Order: sequence, then structure tokens, then C-alpha cells
Amino acid sequence: TFLAFFLVPGARHGTVGITNTQRAILSIGTTLGVVGMTVVLWPSLRRLGFRWRFTLDFHDPGFRRVGRLAGWAFVYAGINQLGLLVIIVLAGRVRGGYTAYQSAFIFFQLPYAIFAVSIMTALLPSLSSRWSAGDRDTFRAQLSRGIRGTAFIVVPAAFGYLALAAPIVALLLQRGVMGQASTDLLASVLQVFSIGLFSFCVFQLELRAFYAMQDTRTPALINLFAVGINTVADLIFVRSFKVEGLALGHATAYTFAAITAAVILRRRLGGLEGRRLGLALAQIGLGGALAGAAAFGVSRAVAAMLGTASRGAQVLQVGGGVAAGVAVFLGTAIAFRMPELALVRRMVAERRRRA
Repeated sequence: TFLAFFLVPGARHGTVGITNTQRAILSIGTTLGVVGMTVVLWPSLRRLGFRWRFTLDFHDPGFRRVGRLAGWAFVYAGINQLGLLVIIVLAGRVRGGYTAYQSAFIFFQLPYAIFAVSIMTALLPSLSSRWSAGDRDTFRAQLSRGIRGTAFIVVPAAFGYLALAAPIVALLLQRGVMGQASTDLLASVLQVFSIGLFSFCVFQLELRAFYAMQDTRTPALINLFAVGINTVADLIFVRSFKVEGLALGHATAYTFAAITAAVILRRRLGGLEGRRLGLALAQIGLGGALAGAAAFGVSRAVAAMLGTASRGAQVLQVGGGVAAGVAVFLGTAIAFRMPELALVRRMVAERRRRA
């Protein structure tokens, strides 16, 4: 879709002056992409014995139960859309603000979409089966492992964004897409977003834990308060910090949501292996901080030697920083003998087997 968008003869590549042909390509191509995502799953479903069979029985108990669950899920999604409208209005008051916010949010979601979702997808079937079987002890242990595994991935990623946001954005977007001022703004917003990366991912995992319990009401209500906090925080922070204040509001809201959900889950499950979880988070946090410092140091050293004007220097700056950060974090994990290293490997392998 995007390749076709950029290949339209005589078209401009910004949001200003976009042609009707480009709009059609984006809308039709995106829709076909969603259709394709569904179609590619069909062979696997057939191998599992799944067959479509149209039935419509409003009195079926299963239909009613799914309807109640779906209703609260729609409430959850609708609340998010209302919160997004507030962000659009506030970010639109700053020149280039909404573009910076949305672009930074895409970068922010990459560790979640690529890595954390793999962990959550591997856990959800097991959580559902353990809850249905009444095995709360195993459910609690698996949820704790999921939080620790998620932290092992996203905490160093958050420190990496704090250290390398500017060179990453410059490498990927500055030439031909953004100027220096836009690059600086986007990088600054991304750094603030990264403060809430762990809490955002943990809440998404907790959300799936509630869904495994067939409870969609509790996360919807938590989200209602979180979006309210986000809106109030945005109105306060945007005055002093502009677009960065909106990212800070996002981090504040998801920190509240993650903590609130954890408290509720802890009460329902009789704990979340708090001591073990706390030790793991402390070790991972230290490893992430050291990794971020190493990434920042290498990136600055490369910039001092080669500058930042050429594409090659930018590649070395980002690549060297990432390599240094990964090496230091893995070294810390090995030194502390973090079990999460093997845990993440097992979870990702389990998802691949299911796929």
C-alpha cells in the first residue's frame, strides 16, 4: 500500500496536497490488507477442524454471555476513542504537534507489538485454561512470569529510547521527510513516551488476564478512570510541556491503570509472587539503566568522531548504540542469572509452535 502510495506519478508525499488517487490507495489498500490478514489464517483454521456455520439464536446462553463480554469490550474501545479526540485537539494547537505525537506513538509501540505481544499471545490460552480449571496457583505463577518476561524485553527498550531517540528518528525520518526541528520534537516526545512503556505493556498483559477470567467489565472501568486521568493530566501538562506533556499524560494514565489492575488481580489471586517479582524488576531495571548508559555513551562517541550529517555515521551511531546496550543488558542478565532470559526464549518458541 505505501509503496503504491509513494509511486503515484506527480504526487506529493506529505499530508498537504495529497491527491484523491493517493487517498484511494491508502483506504483500499489498508482494507485489503485487513482482509489478507484474515485469509492467511484460513488454512490453519481448516487444519484444526474449524468450519463456518451460520446460526442465529438470540436465546442461546453462549450468545448472551459473549454479548455481555463484548459490550464491555466496546465500552473500553469507545473510551479510548474519546480520549484520542482530546489529544487530537490539544496536539493540533502546536505546529506539527499531532504528527509528532502520532509518529512517536508508532515508535513507542514497536517493542510492544513485536516482542510483548508474543509473550501475551503465548500466555493467554494457558491462562484461560487454568482459570477454567480453577487452578489459581498456576494462573498466578504464569501471570507473574508474563510480567517478568515482558519487563525483560520492554524495560531495556525504554532505556534504549531514552538514550537513542534522537539518532533513531534522524536516521529513519530526517532525510526528505522531516527537518531538524521536527526531528527534535518527535525525539523529545518519544523519550517522554518511553517513561510509560513498561506500565503500558503490563496493563495490556493484565487486560488479557481479566479476559482469561471472562471479565471485561473490570478493565473497562479501570480504563474509564485512566482516560479521565489522562485527559486531566494532558490539560495540565500541555501548558508547560506542549506535546511532550501529552506523552507524559499517557505515561501517567497507564501507570495508574497498571497499578490498579495489579492490586485487583492480587486480591483475586491471593498474591502475584510479589517478592520474586520485585527482585526481578529491580535486576531488570538496573540492567536496563546500564544498557541505556552504554548505548548513550557509544552513540555520543560515534557522533563525536564521525559527526551526524552522513547516513553512514547515523547508521553507526544507532547500530553501535543498540549493540552496546544489548551486550551490556545480556551481560547483566547472565551475571544476575536472571531466569527471565530462558523464560522469554521459551515463550517466543511456544508462540512459534502454535503459529
